[in-house]
Amino acid sequence: MIDILSEVKSKILESLAEYRFLTNKQLVILGAAAHTNTVSVQAKRLREIGLLGTKDFSFTALVGKLDGIHYLTPKGAREVANLWKVDLSEIQYLKSNNTIFYRDYQHRINSVSAHIYLKKWLDKTDSQIVFFDTYFDKIGSSRNAEITGQLKPKTQMSLSNKTTLTPDCMFMYETPSGQNVLGAIEICNGKETARIVAQVKKHLLALSEKAPQTKYKHDRANYMLFVFDHEPTQKAVIKRLLQNPTILNAKDFLLFKHITEMENFGDNWHTLQGLRVNLK
Repeated sequence: MIDILSEVKSKILESLAEYRFLTNKQLVILGAAAHTNTVSVQAKRLREIGLLGTKDFSFTALVGKLDGIHYLTPKGAREVANLWKVDLSEIQYLKSNNTIFYRDYQHRINSVSAHIYLKKWLDKTDSQIVFFDTYFDKIGSSRNAEITGQLKPKTQMSLSNKTTLTPDCMFMYETPSGQNVLGAIEICNGKETARIVAQVKKHLLALSEKAPQTKYKHDRANYMLFVFDHEPTQKAVIKRLLQNPTILNAKDFLLFKHITEMENFGDNWHTLQGLRVNLK
């Protein structure tokens, strides 16, 4: 069926197969259409033939009206799998409506945006994405989950102090020279400086123990990228971290950025020392 769909409809379905769920605005960024109204019209037609689902969210006092999200139905996922000639397990889609989120809506949407902007930056630099994992990707079997309580986040790693670190996103890309670069992303929503500082310190512990390198079979230190939606909080976190001079040992890998700067993903990250650097 998908081979006779319009270019816009096909782009919507294939984008959802890669990113799992997307808003109208994100689909415009990905080039599915020039305007969100066009996406809305085409998404409605895809819903009518059972290939796509949409979840609308209510107005919230803090954010206002939340953008609805689109996702592939199982039927839509099968269509894309047939087009790409891959197994259905390689397609990103929601297995049931029960997995549609609300509590961490902004966190998930921003994680997807980070994936989008990273990939667009890599395309410009002739680099290739190797993988992009998120905290809402799960590993383990459903049968074991009934015994252990739940599936594990794909980004979760164990630390020596008997705690775990679960970055919002873990990614790897390959540069034109063939070098693999590993990175973690944390989406820092809100104004809780102490909580974010504690998360930074947990990343530094993981780095010192080479937990990300062990998990992802990588032989170099990883970037730790913190993205903020509140600039004063970003400044407060950096100020608090600088009170511990040993943190400067990780200055080349610990980087910060405001969410409005994420569109140019690889460029102009803030260092602890106030410099601007680009990812390598």
